[in-house]
Amino acid sequence: MTELNEFQTDALCECINIGVGQAASVLSELVGEEIQLEIPSIKTVKLDSVRKYLDAQYTKWHSCIHLEFTSEFSGDAILIFDENAADGWAELISIHQFGDSMELTNDMKNDFLLEIGNILINGCIGSIANLLEVECDYSIPHIFSRIASDLFDDLLDRDSSEHFGMIITTKLKAEGKSVSTDLFLTLKKESVPFFINTIEKLLT
Repeated sequence: MTELNEFQTDALCECINIGVGQAASVLSELVGEEIQLEIPSIKTVKLDSVRKYLDAQYTKWHSCIHLEFTSEFSGDAILIFDENAADGWAELISIHQFGDSMELTNDMKNDFLLEIGNILINGCIGSIANLLEVECDYSIPHIFSRIASDLFDDLLDRDSSEHFGMIITTKLKAEGKSVSTDLFLTLKKESVPFFINTIEKLLT
């Protein structure tokens, strides 16, 4: 599998940090609270190890947001929420927008998670696109439950040697709630050379 070297990883991490920072600013308005964040971490991963990673990291992962992005670099973006993160963020948005007397339904929670996922994913992908000086098109985001594992099974069916995978871990905090999420990015085989070469050119 393709690996990023230390300098490429640092450049990409700095870029992602900008994207998450911009997303945090939008989320602050959404929840009515200042959002604090830690510098994201990035590591490469084989697609066939994703399930093992999820089971170890998220024993109770609640749901995930998925969308596809297309450009000179194309692939899938999947944002994972654990149960506490899903409930906590949905409650913050609901209270800010409707007050604490509103009963939070599952449909409302899913809508809120979709909105949060869309903000974070677009912030990260958009920041990478700016770094690479390209424009991206995005599919409509969809939410999947823990039971609906078809999405990950689909990714795992692909030849892991032909795809480049990254895990971007972000930690956000609002009103005493600390939320750690993982964003999985997988690039299509034909996108990897452009992605790596462009980052390398920026460093020379």
